[in-house]
Amino acid sequence: MNTVEYLHPGQWPVSIGFTTSPEAFDAEMKRLDVQNPWPFKAEGAAAAMHGFKGQDGDRFIICCEKPSRHIPKHVYAALVAHEALHVVQEMERLLFPSGRFDDESAAYLLHYIVEHCLQCIWPSKLERSIK
Repeated sequence: MNTVEYLHPGQWPVSIGFTTSPEAFDAEMKRLDVQNPWPFKAEGAAAAMHGFKGQDGDRFIICCEKPSRHIPKHVYAALVAHEALHVVQEMERLLFPSGRFDDESAAYLLHYIVEHCLQCIWPSKLERSIK
């Protein structure tokens, strides 16, 4: 995966991306003209979530190390879910400063983000309908 893959945000006024490539992340930061971007992930960390305001609105990018035979799929999926929860939490703070998502909306959003990220890693011929 040598790009930042963005999911269709549906009703949410944000952009959410996923990548396993430090080079793709750096190129995206340059494309978006982000001054003093963060590192892809912290030293020793397996993943990170970056959130920032862009010219076209709020943006979140989940960065995970490339999957390998040393990381079981269930562990990798849990890592993605961990970072996706940070996205949901930040979206809640951003979109509902004095309230919160209802539990079911938060669960569906989390599900959708995790599904998108895992589909990027382990693609199938099936596609999620956004209709």
